[in-house]
Amino acid sequence: PVISSGWTAAAVWMAWLRSSDVTVMTIMILEHMFDHKEQPETTRKCPISRTGAARQVRNGRVGTLPAMDIVIAGAHGKIARLLAPRLVADGHRVRGLIRNPDHARDLEVDGTVPVVCDLEAAEASEVEAVVAGAGAIVFAAGAGPGSSAERKWTVDHGAAKKLIDAAVALGVRRYVIVSSIGADAPPQDDEIFSTYLRAKAQADADLVAARLDHTIIRPVHLLDDAG
Repeated sequence: PVISSGWTAAAVWMAWLRSSDVTVMTIMILEHMFDHKEQPETTRKCPISRTGAARQVRNGRVGTLPAMDIVIAGAHGKIARLLAPRLVADGHRVRGLIRNPDHARDLEVDGTVPVVCDLEAAEASEVEAVVAGAGAIVFAAGAGPGSSAERKWTVDHGAAKKLIDAAVALGVRRYVIVSSIGADAPPQDDEIFSTYLRAKAQADADLVAARLDHTIIRPVHLLDDAG
């Protein structure tokens, strides 16, 4: 994978990774943002190998990022449920945004504070209320397989944009978004997956335009293998 990092325009492209690999990279990215928060820089590219990321892990922990309040959208998804316990183990407070209140107990087991918020339907004031006080946002939500083209726009783009707007309004500087490979040049046909990529691409573009300290992660296939 390649990561371009700085105060803006950061992206990671990766193929056939475990969900846990994305988790480790997300923590590394958050730490990089913290270390550089007072030193804006132009975009630069630095390779991060899968084995390199793994070597950063010690006893399930990554780095020495000072404690923050981190909001994760899509908190019941596979990436989020791997990410949250690691952040909690490092002393962070994690708030997990979920649509289904039945998922709250699972998040509590992970050490996450569950927050019921349907980003697809929420008004701006509601989104700002659940983001208030956060030091960073991780957008790992999505409409999911089998969803309609309309929901690709209302979730994969719309929900991400609502959180971007809330971050700008409240001064939350750090934002990590899980996008998709192909979002840099999405097809223009009417296939559902093409619509998904265009929605992801627009969310990525909105994040870049917001000029937050951000990273865009673009994986291909995520595996559930242990590791």
